[in-house]
Amino acid sequence: MQVQPGSLIAAFTIRIEALDVQGAALGFFDVSGMSTNAEDNSAPFVGIRGAGAASFDKVRITNLTMMSFPGIAINQVDFTAAAR
Repeated sequence: MQVQPGSLIAAFTIRIEALDVQGAALGFFDVSGMSTNAEDNSAPFVGIRGAGAASFDKVRITNLTMMSFPGIAINQVDFTAAAR
């Protein structure tokens, strides 16, 4: 998916985390970008993939940028079945 803050034109950082069934974090990474209103498909792409015993149950996406208008804009989200 592509992500950026909702209603803000500025630099930002988004965190994506993979969580297990109990909600414990299995791992995360941060993605930085520049939010604009250009509508030019330039929002950063983020995704995760489980592998082996490290499969995940949930995904948490957090806007780490301090701002007066919190929120996240998400483009199309695709889910695919695990390859076996």
